[in-house]
Amino acid sequence: MIEQVYDVVLSSTSGLIWQDLVFMLGGFIGAGILLPTLFDEETKVPIYSSFLQVILISVFTYTFWTLDLTLSAMGSSARVAVWMGIAAFTR
Repeated sequence: MIEQVYDVVLSSTSGLIWQDLVFMLGGFIGAGILLPTLFDEETKVPIYSSFLQVILISVFTYTFWTLDLTLSAMGSSARVAVWMGIAAFTR
């Protein structure tokens, strides 16, 4: 079953490598872990830290995109979005 899913994923993209999937999963899991921070009304995250995270992860997103690691860039973009929300709403 897993081999069939993997074959479908490989055939639907050009040159998908397993590292792309790992980075994508890490990005989405990282974004999911941050969601409680985003929705907790009592959390106070320093704005400076939030913006540094947005900048740093944006650089990684751009790097993944230029390496044609599209799935990795999507996962990384999810983390950027959550950090932007944290910067905007937790002060």
